[in-house]
Amino acid sequence: MLRPSHNRFAPTSQRRPASRGAVLAAAGIAVLALAALAAAPASGPAAVAGSRLAVTVRLTDRGCIVPPTVLSRSLRIRVVNRGRYVHTFTIAGHHSSPRPGTAAVLRVRFPRIGRYAYTCSRHALPLLRGRLIVGVAPTAAKPCGVVPAPPTVYSHVVWIVMENKSWHDVMGSSAPAPNIKRLAGLCGVAAAFSGEAHPSLPNYIAMTSGGTQGVTDDAGPSSHQLSVNNLFQQVGDWRALEESMPAPCSTSDSGDYAVRHNPPLYYVGLHTLCAARDILLRARPDISARFTFVTPNGCHNMHSSSCASTIQDQVRVGDAWLGPFLNAVFATRQYRSGTTAVIVTWDESSHGDPATQRIPTLVIAPSIRPGTVATKQFDHYALLRTTEELLGLHAFLGAAASAPSMRAAFHF
Repeated sequence: MLRPSHNRFAPTSQRRPASRGAVLAAAGIAVLALAALAAAPASGPAAVAGSRLAVTVRLTDRGCIVPPTVLSRSLRIRVVNRGRYVHTFTIAGHHSSPRPGTAAVLRVRFPRIGRYAYTCSRHALPLLRGRLIVGVAPTAAKPCGVVPAPPTVYSHVVWIVMENKSWHDVMGSSAPAPNIKRLAGLCGVAAAFSGEAHPSLPNYIAMTSGGTQGVTDDAGPSSHQLSVNNLFQQVGDWRALEESMPAPCSTSDSGDYAVRHNPPLYYVGLHTLCAARDILLRARPDISARFTFVTPNGCHNMHSSSCASTIQDQVRVGDAWLGPFLNAVFATRQYRSGTTAVIVTWDESSHGDPATQRIPTLVIAPSIRPGTVATKQFDHYALLRTTEELLGLHAFLGAAASAPSMRAAFHF
């Protein structure tokens, strides 16, 4: 259950935001790059009890190459001297001074996650100073709060878009959504998030293109062929995972699959890639693309359906599906790498009036402080802008250009 704002679930506007930290460069030589970071198996943590994560630090006469982030508090650091002089690497009270052309090993156990200062000696130059970000691999039990700082650019962003429920329907005290409420406590939730329009399709178009593009109904792609830029086209490497879709890139409704919940089909510029990238959602989700758009079927997305007749039953069924599905996402190599963000949002409220469009939105990433509740006003345009920022895009589509970013509010 979300707790009052005077404790760890306080709105982020009442907290002092943590610094992202600075990457220190000197003489144009100091390069921070990911070293040989051991790949973690999908089924286990990055460093199990009794083992150490192997990383490499390379020393030169004018600098050093150090991994910016590691996802283990127990490291085996191989210090390699590529210079012509003896150099010293120091971190957390440990130091190593290998001779030129040799390597040495440091075994370091950090007491907690955090930023740890290190130094590298350089020939005839001052010490190079930096900070290593030490975290642990996220898991289903602890998907957030495991690294002290976010990456500047994320490798993957995943959206899961649910249907037609208000904040009260999902987050109210009597709402039957234990999985969603648990995740809100483990990660973060936007408490003042709203949709743009009614019915569904204009919201899907707005969140992916920065405007409703004149769409006011739920008609199929043949009625709305949109020649506008969109997030899928902007990112380039995208995938849409559609539960219960009968075939890739299906342009008409079928059973529990609704084409109006599949926005790539409406963008003319995506037609040539659609069959390969707009595909069926499977039990083990493939989130390897930079941007993944996930659409649950009509039973699992909390829409009114033959699976559930009342709002409470629709919420219950959707929550029961979402919990295990997110656990499968958390088990992927991409999420465990610490460079993936996941957003669960709704297209619109259960109430048709746009003035009452307050909807829940979960924000999930390894750097988010557990229990974060953001009270600033956000909407799908803010989500679009934030996703563009997370993926390192510098142009913002439509209304995203003037929308607020969500990054500071959630520390991700």
